Amino acid sequence: MAVGLQLLSVVFVLGAIVALIVSIPVLWGIVEDARKRRRERQTGELEPYELADETGRQSASDDGTRESNQSTRISCRHCSTANDPAYTYCRHCAERL
Repeated sequence: MAVGLQLLSVVFVLGAIVALIVSIPVLWGIVEDARKRRRERQTGELEPYELADETGRQSASDDGTRESNQSTRISCRHCSTANDPAYTYCRHCAERL
């Protein structure tokens, strides 16, 4: 019985080590992709992303009328982010408006 438990624990540890070794290249690729995107964004090769509205789609009013909508936005008292008047919570810090 004790030999079976030892064998099971060795197999478990070896499995965990193999899983870690397999996941390292994937995690490294994610980190490298993030670094590449940051470099491209800083050098201007990649346009900065725009925040989407609550539904996850780009707002229809982002076609150049953004300046006119700024006056109708509500500023968060915690982080000063401009929010749509329909929002209950800040889109940046998630505090109640």
